[in-house]
Amino acid sequence: MFSSNKVIGLPKKQTGITLLIFVLLVVIVSSSVMLSVMSSNNVRNERDKKTATALAEAKAALIGFAVSINLSNEDCTAPNNNCARLGDFLCPDMDDDGDAEGSCGNTSGSTGQADRIGRLPWKTLGLPDLRDGNGDRLWYALSNNFKNNFRTRCMTSGESGCLNSDTVGTITLRNSAGTIINNANAGSGVVAVVFSPGTPLTREDGVVQDRGCAGCSTNPINYLDNLESVDDNASFVDGSAADGLIKGPILDEDGATIINDNLLAITTEELMPVLEKRVSIEVLNCLKDYALKNPGGVGRYPWTTNGAGTYPSFADSTEHRLGRIPDTLFTNTQASSAGYMSNTWPTTLPTACKIYSSSGWWVNWKELVFYAVAWDRDPASNFPVPNCGDEPGVKDCLTVATPTATQTNQSVVVMVAGKVLTSLGQSRSTTAQKRLISNYLEGDNFTSSATTRNPNNEDAVFEKGISSSMFNDVVVSY
Repeated sequence: MFSSNKVIGLPKKQTGITLLIFVLLVVIVSSSVMLSVMSSNNVRNERDKKTATALAEAKAALIGFAVSINLSNEDCTAPNNNCARLGDFLCPDMDDDGDAEGSCGNTSGSTGQADRIGRLPWKTLGLPDLRDGNGDRLWYALSNNFKNNFRTRCMTSGESGCLNSDTVGTITLRNSAGTIINNANAGSGVVAVVFSPGTPLTREDGVVQDRGCAGCSTNPINYLDNLESVDDNASFVDGSAADGLIKGPILDEDGATIINDNLLAITTEELMPVLEKRVSIEVLNCLKDYALKNPGGVGRYPWTTNGAGTYPSFADSTEHRLGRIPDTLFTNTQASSAGYMSNTWPTTLPTACKIYSSSGWWVNWKELVFYAVAWDRDPASNFPVPNCGDEPGVKDCLTVATPTATQTNQSVVVMVAGKVLTSLGQSRSTTAQKRLISNYLEGDNFTSSATTRNPNNEDAVFEKGISSSMFNDVVVSY
């Protein structure tokens, strides 16, 4: 008889097969999920990599354009003459054709604020049609102080100012926590910003970003996001700490993305050292060319100005071997050489010197450039001009000490002052302050006794160091 309570189950073999199938299904599903996650991560990583590469390429191109400006002796003394400057940045592209616009505001920046944020002018920069990881073209914001049209000027009284080591950016930048990292109201604003806009979203002001409609591609509100309590990346105000730009990504309290703009800034700390290096090379080349082409005075260099003490005069001063670069007629140089040395910088091609008192690029930098000339190379040295170090027991050359080596037997040393170092008490606001070399150069570069012509007691050692809060001179020599 069969018991009514007995449960008839599956055979043991069939039970094992069912369990195996179940385990296989779990593995397959888990593997599919894992592969999907890995694939998604790979796609995102590749997208992020492409975006980072595009931003870096755009940044390098903008800096390269600013550093490689073609210098000229164009006379900038005429009112409203918009002379090219070393450090000029292109205006943004406002119609999405890849070309920079002809202007983005007046000299002071009181007009054209909206024209200083637009598309990256990739064609004018000589770039391919750069796209981020989402396939979008890049956006670009520019500080008023660095725009190439219309430029700020330091030539005429009452105009906005020079573009040199002391020029500040005017765009405030916050990190994704909302903390200001570059304050335009405190002199630490950035020069420019390039953006990757991220995928479309609904902005905090309620605007649904639309990138498919006619004319949408030129409106930054369809690409750049805002944080209502802080900043709107579709606009900024020059010099404002309250209205700047903010880095993404930023999530709300529910984890939803409210800002996904990827920003890459260009700071003055990145830009100025390469501009200063370009200036130092231009000046050194002028000096070398002068010594080569100078009739009757081959191998000799002009007197410097009277240290910094006669500013705003840039005339050469007899017996002075450390000072600013003379940009007027070298009347004292010519007199000291009994008329053998030229009283002007060389003007013959292909290396015509661009140092003239009225040339637009030079007027921006000449206050910050100094040079020293060795005793054996000055206008009053004997003929024939000896090589540095040829006279036993006579200290007749210049020395440049570097962190890794010492350069001896140098004929000239060119020094371009970095931005004012408030940590050392430097100030360059008044004429009296501009007459102190210590407000421009640091360390051995202003304490050297090379200002006097005393070859038997010369302590002409100059310093080439690593930029810091205590030293930022750019130094080259020959």
